[in-house]
Amino acid sequence: IRCGVCDCAMTPTYGYRRGKKYRYYACSNHLRSKSCGAINKSVPAGEIEEFVSKAIRKILANPSVTALTVQKLNEAGMSLESAQKSLINITNLWDTLHMKEKERIGRLLIQNVVITNDNVQILLKPEGQEDLIREIVL
Repeated sequence: IRCGVCDCAMTPTYGYRRGKKYRYYACSNHLRSKSCGAINKSVPAGEIEEFVSKAIRKILANPSVTALTVQKLNEAGMSLESAQKSLINITNLWDTLHMKEKERIGRLLIQNVVITNDNVQILLKPEGQEDLIREIVL
């Protein structure tokens, strides 16, 4: 996750308020007391993580992505039926996956998440879908 204003990494961190722990991502420049022109120098971790999770679900459910994935799985020797079932299983099981598994899939698909003053942009890896396909096939 990067700050789109100063192009610096955003560091996962936390704080306590009234005995409750709050997780968030903060611009590393801001944490080091360096200049960053971002209005929001930190963002709630849960909100960003849920945003990225929803984006991954959309990617996995996208008909063109699904068709290409099934085609590549079929070319790799998997039957069309098995390929479709594999992809449907990932999409259907997404909410039940452990956080570490979701992170692993996210790292396969996503190059970066960029947070600006008024936007969150998810940059996909060009080879991410193929890497995911290889994971499914193996």
